[in-house]
Amino acid sequence: MSKIGSLYHQFITVPGLFTNQNRKNQNGDPLEISYQSKKNYMDWLHYAANYFKEQGIRYIGEIGLAEIQGYADHLQKKGYSASTQHNYLAPVCKACKICMDDIDKAIRYTADFTKGHTSTVTGGGAPAALNADLGFRRRELTRLHGNDLQTDKFGNYYVYLDRGKGGKAQRQHIPKEKIDEVKSYFNGENSLLFSKSDMDSMFNYHGQRRNNARNLYFEYAKRLAGEPSYRKELYRAIAEQWHKLNHKHRQDLEPFSFFDKPYKLRGKNAQLAAEQGIPLVLDRLALRAVSVLHLAHWRDNITIDYLFYREDGQLQGYK
Repeated sequence: MSKIGSLYHQFITVPGLFTNQNRKNQNGDPLEISYQSKKNYMDWLHYAANYFKEQGIRYIGEIGLAEIQGYADHLQKKGYSASTQHNYLAPVCKACKICMDDIDKAIRYTADFTKGHTSTVTGGGAPAALNADLGFRRRELTRLHGNDLQTDKFGNYYVYLDRGKGGKAQRQHIPKEKIDEVKSYFNGENSLLFSKSDMDSMFNYHGQRRNNARNLYFEYAKRLAGEPSYRKELYRAIAEQWHKLNHKHRQDLEPFSFFDKPYKLRGKNAQLAAEQGIPLVLDRLALRAVSVLHLAHWRDNITIDYLFYREDGQLQGYK
């Protein structure tokens, strides 16, 4: 074997591959990407390395714009979605110093994402009854204990999950009008609320998550529009949770003034919003509240995706 190593090894040892150049620490150095993102990069680069080796390519220096375009065409022929094509191409372009915009590829839109849109929504049992007010993922519901209902220093109720997606702890805040109903499920004991046998394999728990997030966004937006003083209160709640749980980017929460800037929908999302009566200009603070306090993924763009779907996966107009 060459001293330079396999093509896969050449990919993953490119300096800066596992850093985010758009996010810097206090010293101005790029932050590392998350563990899950790194794992995804490695998986996607394995696939790419195998493809290029089949084309007779053994060295990263042989891969240029034309070769990556061939790889993009290969992904298209395989029938991968626009989002998946983008994911597979991103680390290859980054490793080879090729701009993604120079690759002719399918355009991805958050409104095209389909996870959790088509499963059955009838049934679901007790887990579904509770989840209608919370919006957890299926596996997360099986990790809930009777003593996971807690309050923060502002007196807000939330359900604590010790290990959510990616192994991260999260706190699912509960709207005031739903507190009494949610309380009835938690007995204060350190025992699991549900077993795997309680879960309905055909039920769309993720659809509940989408439905809950969509409703919460509009509730937050309505209250923020009607109560200007609520903005600071909501920002404090977001900041408290961000600094407590978002360890990797603890110092990166934008200042309060940032959330006065509107979030404008564009492209296909704007078209869908217009068709459904959803405002084309969204409240950035309401989006972040749902992302941090309820979905626990810290990403506003996914919250936007959730606005376009209701529990049964059909397009939902805004009332």
